[in-house]
Amino acid sequence: MDVKNELNFGFTLKRIRKEKKLSQEELAFKSNISERTIRNIENSKTSISYNTLVSLSNALEVDLFKYYIDKNLKFYKLHNKIFYAVLKKIIGSNFDLNIEIKEIEYLKSIISNEYESKIYLRLKFFVEAIKSLFNDDVFKSKALLEKSICTTKSEFNDNYNLNYFNEFEIFIFLFLILVKQKLRIKMDFEKLYNSTQFIKPNSLEYILKRLYCQIAMKMHKII
Repeated sequence: MDVKNELNFGFTLKRIRKEKKLSQEELAFKSNISERTIRNIENSKTSISYNTLVSLSNALEVDLFKYYIDKNLKFYKLHNKIFYAVLKKIIGSNFDLNIEIKEIEYLKSIISNEYESKIYLRLKFFVEAIKSLFNDDVFKSKALLEKSICTTKSEFNDNYNLNYFNEFEIFIFLFLILVKQKLRIKMDFEKLYNSTQFIKPNSLEYILKRLYCQIAMKMHKII
């Protein structure tokens, strides 16, 4: 059996659906989820929401959460670990990102769907951008930061609605603003502050807001 397929949630969903002798159309009817969505999930072309997992679990009479969490949690845990490690190194003026770069290569090996591929690339470009910044290549850093955001926000521009950004994209946008200011590209500095207003107000995000101020001050010194 293909090991990559075995680790893929879409493959698992397809296998269970066939074991239940259901077509995609029949599962769509039972779960009240569009056939196109089911097809995209099985082909790993879309992420899956909590409500969709509940509906599919009820329709198939199988707890799909254990399959999804087991196969996907490892990827997101490592992604978050790398991202926050880079932020901490910036605050601590530790410019050695070799460990994080090696971990990103491992992250690539546990990708299980197309959406995770985009998240991987977003992180990869972000870390490369920070490394370029540490090496005083500000132009390259700007290009990589824009590339990073565009992996998950393909229509991104300076007027993009920040309400649609998650905390990772907010921080990448923060660095992009700082780099653009270094290059004297006209940007509204107020956005630097306003960008934090869209971070979710739970305990982790509160820590991130505090990190935000430290990062901004540290980046001013670096660039």
